[in-house]
Amino acid sequence: MYCSDPVHGEVQVIAPEGYTVRAKARSFSLHCPEGIRGVVVYDRHSKGESLPSLEEEAWLSQLSGKIVISWNYYEDYVQKLEQAGANGLIHIWPTPEDCG
Repeated sequence: MYCSDPVHGEVQVIAPEGYTVRAKARSFSLHCPEGIRGVVVYDRHSKGESLPSLEEEAWLSQLSGKIVISWNYYEDYVQKLEQAGANGLIHIWPTPEDCG
């Protein structure tokens, strides 16, 4: 496992219009000084009940090479994303913490 406590975190959106979102950086990652680029997709299944096995496989297969935005951050979910070839996970943190 790779763990770090970054000083600064942000997500830079480049399309359809550019803007930057300040993020609470809690990273479980390799060192990525150049960042990670990719198409971002929202996992619409991440907040509800799990999918039947075949549906889950079909959904996960679409996440290869993508950066996934999700409510789920549990280890088994992250391992599924990794096995599917996702490039990253942005976890939606629903508490009002300051990004400092």
